[in-house]
Amino acid sequence: MNKMKRKTLTIQEKMKIFTKMDENTQLTQVQIAKEFNISTSTLYSIILKRKELEEAAKTVDVKRKRVKSAKFEELEKILFESLHQLRSKNIPINGSVIRKVSLVVANQLKIENFTASNGWIDRFRKRYVINCKIIPGECTSISENIVEGWKNNVLPRILKEYEPKDIYSANEFGLFFNLLPDNSMTHGIEYCNGEKCSKQRITILLACNMDGSEKLKPLVIGKSKQPKCFKNIRNFPCDYTDQKNAWMTSEQFEFWLRKIDFQMRTKRRQILMIVDNCPAHPKNLEFLTNLRVEFLPPNSTFHTQPLDMGIIKVIKHYYRKMIARRILTEISLNNQQTSLNWKVNILEAMHFIAASWEIVNSESIQKCFKKAGFTMDTDPVEYAEENDYDETRQIMVIDATSDCPEPSFNEVVKRWNDIQNFFNSSVSFDEFVNIDDYTPVYEIHFNDRIIDDYMSNASNKEFGSQNIIKSDDFERTNKESDDEVSIVTRSEVMDSLKTVRRFFSQLKGADESVFSLLNKIENLTLVNENMDLKQTTLHGWFKEDLN
Repeated sequence: MNKMKRKTLTIQEKMKIFTKMDENTQLTQVQIAKEFNISTSTLYSIILKRKELEEAAKTVDVKRKRVKSAKFEELEKILFESLHQLRSKNIPINGSVIRKVSLVVANQLKIENFTASNGWIDRFRKRYVINCKIIPGECTSISENIVEGWKNNVLPRILKEYEPKDIYSANEFGLFFNLLPDNSMTHGIEYCNGEKCSKQRITILLACNMDGSEKLKPLVIGKSKQPKCFKNIRNFPCDYTDQKNAWMTSEQFEFWLRKIDFQMRTKRRQILMIVDNCPAHPKNLEFLTNLRVEFLPPNSTFHTQPLDMGIIKVIKHYYRKMIARRILTEISLNNQQTSLNWKVNILEAMHFIAASWEIVNSESIQKCFKKAGFTMDTDPVEYAEENDYDETRQIMVIDATSDCPEPSFNEVVKRWNDIQNFFNSSVSFDEFVNIDDYTPVYEIHFNDRIIDDYMSNASNKEFGSQNIIKSDDFERTNKESDDEVSIVTRSEVMDSLKTVRRFFSQLKGADESVFSLLNKIENLTLVNENMDLKQTTLHGWFKEDLN
């Protein structure tokens, strides 16, 4: 009897075995082994290592055949995290950077006889699939094989346990919330890397489900613990919390997860939440009962995060259009002084964000999930070339613009030259929208000492002065407008409603639904005549869902 020739399967092929076992529970191990042309003993060994292989499929090239432990495994994990943090500071990664940072790590771990040889660097880059390119952002840091392995093998097994309405994705993005489209805007990226911009910048966390039937309330992170503009305000369009640099932290993210978990527990729902693999997202989440969290492969959000497929782009697009529309209104009224000094406070920014989030429709959300590889058994899997991701984001913006019920939004783009002339600025609308695309959104805390040691020894000349950001290089002239908001009386509301009614009555062909809406607002104002206007504390408001 001839012995079966030994066959070594790739990680991708092993993932297919697990999928086959899960989808066809009636098959025996003998049948599965025969189908994949391996021995039953080999199959048994693969099954024993299932957990290890599934974790490896998220981070390594799935066309590899073995998962080997590195000689300096702890060093490499810390090094990889440190390089990820350097990328977030817009510092390009090359062999020289890897060598210098690895030597700093080795010194702190007290590893002797570590030389960071060229051979070791090459093996490290292959293990972690690092492409050394001088382009900031995550789009150049991930292997196509890892993305393919995630979409083909890992993600389908995660999704099959849930209905589309119970599959959520969450992601953060940074926003310069009262930036004006003048020439000083070109320093925005430098500002965002230092503490001096933290009052100007906020971080927003968005989450929605796969079929677009539910968009969770946005979470806004600012610097001020209790902004003056919150005084006398009891109803907020977004959740709000504070952090000294307006970044997401693991504590804040954990608190947000607990809140969502509680909401799902009260609704008796079990949901899945897909998030990216960043230091601000804690991995130990065993305390969650109705919320399962799964992490995307590191540095892969450009290809695998649904909200990065165009949803966040649409939010920023509309936010900046609302600011531009207000400026155009002031220009039309020849109110030059107001326009030049016009600022948005945190509360107004939250209303703009909520309005922009409301515009994103379920169909657009479904398209973005599908483009990111989130498909059910009945859906065809789509694969996109790198250029196609940018095209998808642009189509998302065009689709959302065409669906907008307010023609004034389209007028913003048409009249952008008026804004450029008004500010004597050469900034285009696309530059205005995209200025904060690479703004850090999480607190860098895991390897602060390593980064500090490296940065203190690094030469600006080696990387180019344009890539080393110094927080003291610029002074912010645009500070957060933090004016206190006074209580509005019912008589003031009624007077304002009369003025608004008169305004729309003067317009030719005004939509009658406007008057119905004004009547509804008036009725609500009168019904709540005895309503208590005493302000609740911000801390109590944010925690009310947990009590």
